Amino acid sequence: MPTRQELKASAKEWINHYFGQYFALFLPYFLANIGNLIVSYWERDSSFSWSLLFQIVAMLLLDGVMFVCIDLSRERIGHDGVGQKSLFIFSNGNYFIGSLLIEIIMGIFTFLWMLLLVIPGVIKSYSYSQAVYIYRDAIDDGNKISFLDAISKSEEMMAGHKADLFIMDLSFIGWELVGLITIGIGMIRVVPYIQQTKANFYVELKEAYENPNMIDQEQPTE
Repeated sequence: MPTRQELKASAKEWINHYFGQYFALFLPYFLANIGNLIVSYWERDSSFSWSLLFQIVAMLLLDGVMFVCIDLSRERIGHDGVGQKSLFIFSNGNYFIGSLLIEIIMGIFTFLWMLLLVIPGVIKSYSYSQAVYIYRDAIDDGNKISFLDAISKSEEMMAGHKADLFIMDLSFIGWELVGLITIGIGMIRVVPYIQQTKANFYVELKEAYENPNMIDQEQPTE
């Protein structure tokens, strides 16, 4: 697999060249998060949690945007006009339902692991991290795969790579602090950069998993 530096450099180059397209692509996700902040502040005792609704919408929008970023990494689509795909998650009922249910199942599993100890829960969250993308790929390839099978395959793919993704997340802390210092404004550039890097990571990880004898197995060492 390419090094972490190479995965990040590729994503940064794309963000620099196509920032407008990425901004449009992520805009509904940003708006959902802003909506969540607003209703969380104003929400009082209520029989319905609007905040939870906004969180679910934001989660699904991000999954859909990640599908687009993965397609960009695979060069299945070009960057021109990609901003119009911000609601991609709703283009296919299987994408929507599968992403929602897998996220719920992963959330339950992670919570149960957290009840034991925090660290095992964090480790498992990284093990499950690729499940939604695996499920989407299976749909596109015409393969039948259950939600649990997608989660199990994610655990297999992430064996030996959880630390890679964890360290990658740590490497973005400086950028995230910049986003916070700018009262969140900087996040409109930081979030696409992070997510495109993670999309690149998934594409290379899956390729290495499916073709272990054809891919350089050198691990990221930034």
